[in-house]
Amino acid sequence: MEEDVRLFLNYLAKEKKCSKNTLDAYHSDLIQLADFIKSLPDQDITNFSKNELSEEHLSAYMLNLKDKGYALSTVARKVAAARTFIKYMSEKGKANKELAPKLSAPKVNKG
Repeated sequence: MEEDVRLFLNYLAKEKKCSKNTLDAYHSDLIQLADFIKSLPDQDITNFSKNELSEEHLSAYMLNLKDKGYALSTVARKVAAARTFIKYMSEKGKANKELAPKLSAPKVNKG
């Protein structure tokens, strides 16, 4: 998965012109997602080309973020990183395209 994350971040930098801060945050968020999924019993998501990532994995990850007490803005960014990555991977034929829309970020008040 690390190679997929590296390629994704390269894509964001070159094609989407994302800032270094965004790239750093997305890198950290995606590594956290990968580490969380690897920590689940009997899980080893190393090859997205097998479409191993499931809706259950993402639901468990969202619950984990809430349990850790992250600020809503942080959870929203982590969800955005995961959603964007999954969409990118589905465009490459390496992830289920139905997963990205199922990730919903919390509403963040910008006041």
